[in-house]
Amino acid sequence: MTQARRGALAGLATAALMVATPALALAQDAANGGQLYERLECARCHAADASGGMGPALAGTSLSLQQVRAQLREPTGGMMPTFGPERLSDAEIADIYAWLQSGDQAFPSWFGTDLINLPTPMLPGERTLEVHFTHRFQSSIRDAGRQGLWGLDSFATPVFWFAYGVRDWLQLHGGRSAVRGTWEYGAKLSLLDEGRLAAPVSVAAVLTGAYVDRDEIIDKGRFAVELPVGLKLHDRVSVVAVPFLATNTDASGNPASDDYSAAIGLGGTFRVTPGHSLDIEWITNLGGFESPEAVDQWQVFWAIKVGGHLFQIGLTNDVLYTPDQMAPGAQKTGIRSDVRLGFNLVRAFDLGGG
Repeated sequence: MTQARRGALAGLATAALMVATPALALAQDAANGGQLYERLECARCHAADASGGMGPALAGTSLSLQQVRAQLREPTGGMMPTFGPERLSDAEIADIYAWLQSGDQAFPSWFGTDLINLPTPMLPGERTLEVHFTHRFQSSIRDAGRQGLWGLDSFATPVFWFAYGVRDWLQLHGGRSAVRGTWEYGAKLSLLDEGRLAAPVSVAAVLTGAYVDRDEIIDKGRFAVELPVGLKLHDRVSVVAVPFLATNTDASGNPASDDYSAAIGLGGTFRVTPGHSLDIEWITNLGGFESPEAVDQWQVFWAIKVGGHLFQIGLTNDVLYTPDQMAPGAQKTGIRSDVRLGFNLVRAFDLGGG
């Protein structure tokens, strides 16, 4: 072999080593970067999967390592803490950056405290305020047709409510549904947290009181208890079962009716991307009072999470939302079809200053 060939081969080997070494380092450093991301509580503002929350999405960021380092050292925007060299070295920043680019972020089980109507075991987080607005159109898609813009021209049944994380294990909530003028208030308590258990199971208890602000309603007071049990089947798939019971669910006040309704809701979410999911729910009455000619309630929604916003849009066969409304079963309200459009809007505000 000539000296020239030896030199060429040595040059190629050196170049290959220079290319391979950073790739190997990236693979090794990414795991440490994920641990640093968790230890520094970056998920508080950017979500556990770095898909964005109060802060912007970071997973797969188009920013360069230098730009990320500059933002950490001298943050802009006013809310992000400063990470000086004594708190986070350049090498550790490189590890976090490698993790963000690796695609190895674990998706959180749930986008929000509700799946669609059913509660999830998730809570807002300490000192986080969530504002929820739910909208169900009255006319079904087939009944409204093109002239009625497939129901979008019709009146709607709104629900407006708030949830506040007093502690990471305690949520207080309250709001109002236009159905029968129902005022709701209550609390959600985390009983088992999959993050603390290092297991894919989570459980919460939801206790809710309600007052029906309609003169024709005899039993105006309501009480409901729900027990959402969540299971993460896969990094992208989580399911929830919610048995629940509500009192005084017969709006007619018939003394012969049972004074309670028991039901169960089943749901699941399939995470298509870090910020998109397909969510499905099905709810059926199990006993006690059941609405005349009741049908099971179902919903299929597409969810989009952007920063502190969650937007869901999809199809449902009913306009009910609160547990005391859903427990007796859905009521047929369409002529040719009960399938109608609806959407949910959620905005989260971090009041903790972090």
